[in-house]
Amino acid sequence: MPCQSIRIYRGQTIFGNAESFLNYYKGIFTNAALEKITGINQRLLQHYSSGLKKPRLPQLKKIEEGMHRLAAELQALELV
Repeated sequence: MPCQSIRIYRGQTIFGNAESFLNYYKGIFTNAALEKITGINQRLLQHYSSGLKKPRLPQLKKIEEGMHRLAAELQALELV
């Protein structure tokens, strides 16, 4: 059964589902970039962002963990 009640927080923004999260960041991350970050096929990411398919919990965890890894890399960035 697809999970439809995920809550993704960004500051004061609450995303009600993966579709709204992916669409919010569409101008920042391409599907190719998200594929590298999450390990999820670009076509499947497109289906999620269009609402054609709903990700199951394991796929949501891949998205979450991939974004957390990216955030950790960015936080560790030191420009000298």
